[in-house]
Amino acid sequence: MSIHRDLLRSYHISNRPLSELIKYSKLICDVSSDELVIWRVDDNNDNQINISEITYIETGGGKYLRLLQFNPLPMYDSALPLFLIQSPYLKGFLKYRHAETYTTLLEECSNVSITTDKYLPPYTQLVNISFDIVENQQVRTYQISSALRCRMSNLINANGTLSQTDDDSP
Repeated sequence: MSIHRDLLRSYHISNRPLSELIKYSKLICDVSSDELVIWRVDDNNDNQINISEITYIETGGGKYLRLLQFNPLPMYDSALPLFLIQSPYLKGFLKYRHAETYTTLLEECSNVSITTDKYLPPYTQLVNISFDIVENQQVRTYQISSALRCRMSNLINANGTLSQTDDDSP
């Protein structure tokens, strides 16, 4: 079996969780040509996006696919407003201040791209991640498509910030 077959088998094993990570996340916070930022889960049930609850899905300029998460000390795991998460400077600041964890999903690939449906974050519902892998001297294109199962965009106020409570709660 070729190294590329092993790579593809590894891809299928490791990227099923990527599809499910997107599917079960709370919100697509931001998207660019190189990364996707998701609110993975509301660990403390406060309806706020905390530093430890976000995940970056990075493409490395189209060369790889990996996850980036931050591990702040509990006293520094503060809530972030959505406009700050959408800032191009936040990731650099978080790297400077907090421990980070990288999980590489796919290394030997090219043309990695992230696209979404017609709605801009935070109203995005569908994410497509495509990439090319060379196998037996042929380029093959693969795609991961995932739709959010239940997004939290109902918590977004008219000014684009998250409200503290759901409109449907008593």
